[in-house]
This record gives sequence, C-alpha cells and structure tokens, in this order.
Amino acid sequence: MRDEGMLWTLALVIAPLSLLAVGGVASVLAPAQNQTVNVYGWLTQREFVELFAISRAAPGPGATVFTLIGY
Repeated sequence: MRDEGMLWTLALVIAPLSLLAVGGVASVLAPAQNQTVNVYGWLTQREFVELFAISRAAPGPGATVFTLIGY
C-alpha cells in the first residue's frame, strides 16, 4: 500500500502544473523535472528521462508522464 501522504504531496505538486500546461506538457516539463528530481528526490535524472521517453512512445495524451511518475 502506498503512503497516503506522498500521494497528497504528488497531487499538490502536479495540480498547479496542470493549470499552467496550456501549451501542452512540454510547457511544464522543466518545472516537473525540478520538483520530482531536485526538490523531492522521487526520481533520478535518468529515471525521469526514461519515463518521459516511455510517455512519448505510448499512445494517449502528452501528460502520461505524470501518471508514470505517480506509479
């Protein structure tokens, strides 16, 4: 079972970014990388790039990268 506090933190990080993503996920990719890699340390830089590559290769919306980060 996942830590419920971490899920709330993830939601609080992604929610403001989703409001800024008018131009698509590319417009908030740098702040998302900063928050997940540098601030919270949930991922390494390499993991973030790999998840982004998977999200671009998979069909669906561009914001699939956030689903993979949450996973």
